[in-house]
Amino acid sequence: MKLLAQQRELQAKIPDIEKCLEVVATLQAKKGTGEELIADFEVSEGIYSRASIEETDSVCLWLGANVMLEYSLEE
Repeated sequence: MKLLAQQRELQAKIPDIEKCLEVVATLQAKKGTGEELIADFEVSEGIYSRASIEETDSVCLWLGANVMLEYSLEE
């Protein structure tokens, strides 16, 4: 039962991971063009904000438990 619960939890995370990969691919595509990326993101449950993302070489991934890691776009 515990293994099935873990499997369901991991499968529920797949859409979020795919969205993150799409954003990284978009950042890589815009790199070197000088264009800014306009993104809407969730600040809190039901509260969204708009941000302008300038050209960058890295992304930060939230791992949970107050842990965030910075990776290059290639990684």
